[in-house]
Amino acid sequence: MSSSDDAIVSKTLDGIITSWNPAAVRMFGYTPAEAVGKPIALIVPSDRMAEEEEVLRRLRRGETVDHFETIRVARDGTHIEISLTVSPIRDSAGTIVGASKIVRTSPVAGRQTRRSGSSRPRSVSCPRRSSGSASACSSCR
Repeated sequence: MSSSDDAIVSKTLDGIITSWNPAAVRMFGYTPAEAVGKPIALIVPSDRMAEEEEVLRRLRRGETVDHFETIRVARDGTHIEISLTVSPIRDSAGTIVGASKIVRTSPVAGRQTRRSGSSRPRSVSCPRRSSGSASACSSCR
């Protein structure tokens, strides 16, 4: 997990972060000490929380969520286009106890990032600001 180029984050079924690898530090800007033990809402824009709740519902049913395209927010408020794969974590009895998330910048963002020569994920502006709203979402404030 520590040598992966993909951000790997695990969480409980209540959405509490339980692990955070070095790629997650690079992508989101939080250290493991800052992220572990905190709600996953730390990196989920407020207007995307319903998506996160749906992912948790699917996980509780034992489903894997493959290559889900969405947006997450970095520590500095930058919105990042990502592709997310989420798999259930089971205990020795087979009970689902959490989730493992593999996070990559989205394929389109990755192509644009490589072309520009930057290793930073492509960012997008806050959807509320883009829509002309005077205020940003709570993640951007």
